[in-house]
Amino acid sequence: MIEGAISFIEESLNAYLQDKMNYKEERVISSNLVEQDGSMAIRDDNRVVITLVDLDQEPSLKNANRLEMRPGGSTKTVLPPVNLNLFIMFSCFFISSNYKEGLKYLSNIILFFQGRPLFTNQSHPSLNKYGIERLSFEIYHPDYQARNNMWTILGIKYLPSIIYKVKMLSFSDQLVKEDLPAITALDQNKILSK
Repeated sequence: MIEGAISFIEESLNAYLQDKMNYKEERVISSNLVEQDGSMAIRDDNRVVITLVDLDQEPSLKNANRLEMRPGGSTKTVLPPVNLNLFIMFSCFFISSNYKEGLKYLSNIILFFQGRPLFTNQSHPSLNKYGIERLSFEIYHPDYQARNNMWTILGIKYLPSIIYKVKMLSFSDQLVKEDLPAITALDQNKILSK
């Protein structure tokens, strides 16, 4: 599902930028910025790179187990879904002679999400193929120290970039934790003895 969200964003943003900036090539890619050995992961210059930089659980939707009725009156205990927010960075990986062109791309990315802060499977049916109902986008701006730490962890020098908090993906395997039989009769003797 995470890969589906990233793929959807990559496809949508490529289509928008191709139309807006009048080019044919797909310049938006999803990738790490560096390989595990420290070498650059991006082989082509002049790209917008989508990178997942963090995940967190949506705190407002941490639900307890829930009971669901089954046919015949029995109930089942179902584990709640895990609802995650993605923190996605859009980095402009442009050679120094194209620095200003990279800033144009960054500006257009901001315009794209400003005009489309919410994607639903009704407004964008292609979300259905990834099993996603909706994605909403808001700019996330960590403090200076957190940004510095992030670039250090990523193992690369700063690139012009912006981070969006993408709400949210809901993971549910619908595993039944417990089956409870239906109540068919009450033992009157036990009730009266209490």
